[in-house]
Amino acid sequence: MARQDSRLRKRRGHDRLRAEGGGPGQQLVFTDRVIATLVVLRFQLPHAVLGVLYGVDRSTITRAVHDPPALGRARLRGPRRVRIAPAYVGRCLRLCRRAGR
Repeated sequence: MARQDSRLRKRRGHDRLRAEGGGPGQQLVFTDRVIATLVVLRFQLPHAVLGVLYGVDRSTITRAVHDPPALGRARLRGPRRVRIAPAYVGRCLRLCRRAGR
């Protein structure tokens, strides 16, 4: 990535004018982006059709569908790992043995 950035900087003759990740934000709310992504993946509808349904341009749907890592970073994280102390596990096992389970 750094090599590409330096190549682009050399070609332009200056640093970026806009910060990385800058620019216009998403026009679709999170739930609409998820639904559009699922519809495209399941039914293979053209992006232009979904754009008409949502009242946005085709490129907006394309950006939403082709950026699932952003969706994952936003909301689709799995459960956090929970560390359980071995003493707690042993205590639970002893209680279960006493209860006859």
